[in-house]
Amino acid sequence: MGKRKLLFVFTFNQTIHWFIVGLMIPVIALFQMEKGLNLFQIGINMALYSAAVILFELPTGGLSNTLGRKKVYLISLAVNLSAGAVLVLAKNFFTLAGGIFLMGLGRALSTGCLDAWFVDEFNKIEPKGNLQAALATVGIFIPLGLALGTLSGGFIPMVLGEITSQIPGFGKYSSNLLVFNFFIIIQFFITSLTSRLFTINTRFPFHSVSPVFAFTTFMV
Repeated sequence: MGKRKLLFVFTFNQTIHWFIVGLMIPVIALFQMEKGLNLFQIGINMALYSAAVILFELPTGGLSNTLGRKKVYLISLAVNLSAGAVLVLAKNFFTLAGGIFLMGLGRALSTGCLDAWFVDEFNKIEPKGNLQAALATVGIFIPLGLALGTLSGGFIPMVLGEITSQIPGFGKYSSNLLVFNFFIIIQFFITSLTSRLFTINTRFPFHSVSPVFAFTTFMV
C-alpha cells in the first residue's frame, strides 16, 4: 500500500467513524427520556459512560499491542454494535445503563487503535516523510464527519421517527440507533476488507491527485 492509498484509507475510516459518533449526540438524552428515565438517571448513565472510558483506556491500549490495532478496532465496533442493540431493546434503567456502559467500553477500545496503525504504516512506507502533514490532512475530515453525523442525527427522527415509533418497544429516537447500528456494520466490513481492497498491486483510482480531492470525489 502506497502513501496515498494509506492516507485515503485512514481518512475515509476516521470520517465514517466520527460520522457514526455524531449520529447519537443530538438525541442521547432524549432517547433515554423516551425510555422513561429522569434527568438524574440520565446523568448517572453518562457518568457510567465516562467511567468505562477511563477504566478501560489503558488496558485496551495494551490489548491493541498484543492482538493488533485493526483487530482491536474491529472488536470495538462489535462492542458498539452490541451496545446499540441493548439500548434499542432496553426496557428499564438497568438495561439502558448496561448499554451506555458498553458504548463507553467500545469508545475506550477504539481510542488510538487506527491512529497507531496509521503511524506505523506511514513510517514503514516513508520513514522520513512528513507525518504531521498527513495527520493534518486527516484532521480536516474528522470534524467534518462529526458535524455531518450530528446534523444527520438531528434530522433522522424527523424522517424515520414516525415509522420506528409504530414498532412495539421502539420510539421516535430509536431510529437513530438503528441507523447507528447500520453504519457500524458497514464500517466493520469496510475495515475488514481494507487490506484486500488496497493491496500493493491494486491501482489506486486517484493516484494522480491529492488525497483530499480524491476523498471528496469518492464521497460525492
